[in-house]
Amino acid sequence: MTCLCYFCVSTIRDISSVIIPVQRFSNNSLIRQMVDNRIFDTLKNDVPSINNIKNNSLSRYFMVLSFLQDAGLLDEKTNCLLSELEGISPEGIDVVHSFNLLCNIKFNQTSLNEEIRDINNYFENGKNLYQFLDRTHSNMFLDLVINQMAYPLHYNSSAIRRYLYKAKSKKMFLDITVLDECRYIYEWLPAIHQVKSAFSNPSWQYIFRFALDGLVKNRYLYNNEFFFQGSVISNDIEGFSNKTIVEREVIY
Repeated sequence: MTCLCYFCVSTIRDISSVIIPVQRFSNNSLIRQMVDNRIFDTLKNDVPSINNIKNNSLSRYFMVLSFLQDAGLLDEKTNCLLSELEGISPEGIDVVHSFNLLCNIKFNQTSLNEEIRDINNYFENGKNLYQFLDRTHSNMFLDLVINQMAYPLHYNSSAIRRYLYKAKSKKMFLDITVLDECRYIYEWLPAIHQVKSAFSNPSWQYIFRFALDGLVKNRYLYNNEFFFQGSVISNDIEGFSNKTIVEREVIY
């Protein structure tokens, strides 16, 4: 029961911070300013595509579920879960293909158009960028741009509270999750074509990277779809460690 509860609550948290935002991004018309339109014809859900996914656990999870569903191997409850997360509109790109698209953009960067690829390479090389603890890299640029278009609600790991109580004879689980728009990050970030110029300014990057550091450390232990790197201060320094979700408190 405890494991099932943890899975359900984790999925709910990921709905607001990853699952729905990824679908918003893939169905955003502005995405066509970033990528070659031919990428939409290459979204496949097969074994090679699944094996190519690295460090993206949710992407792999949904693509495996879809693969098993196509083979008729999913049980009724899992089929129900997948159908409820199928997409934000019947005409749009569904959740499975949204994650597929996300992985294609992040790991097959030839799909980016020329101008975006130039900015992406600027981040990957990082020669003219001030170096903090974690250097800038292409995934930092892509994660920022994708999330700016997807407007996620990130959960604040250190503010989450979890309780276990009893209603008559039945155990009840209660989780309180605090969600954050992280406006200081996404509204501070300029339009996609101005990102390169902004990061060239050490003062601007200094302020921005400290805000990003907080987001990275809130997510690091629980989700690796976005912002797996980007720290400014070491996790070993007191007050700047990775945030953890508290153990469930028994209140009966």
